[in-house]
Amino acid sequence: MLNLMNFANAVDRAVYLRGCEYYEGEAITSIRETAPNTYLAEVEGTGTYSVEVSLDGQLNIVASSCDCPYDWSNTCKHQVA
Repeated sequence: MLNLMNFANAVDRAVYLRGCEYYEGEAITSIRETAPNTYLAEVEGTGTYSVEVSLDGQLNIVASSCDCPYDWSNTCKHQVA
């Protein structure tokens, strides 16, 4: 299972690095907890994308989604950010 602690090793390296650039560039315009351990973030890219992440009590990523058009792998740069 994907965990926040091993996330960097499980994601395509180029996608991970680009997501880090988005994070450091403050592309996350909002983030809020919508339910216990479930978060919704707005991330600016070529558009504004909604990212939802659900965690369990052990910091495992139970579910993650983004509404951007990226479909090359399961995780996009907006999810990384």
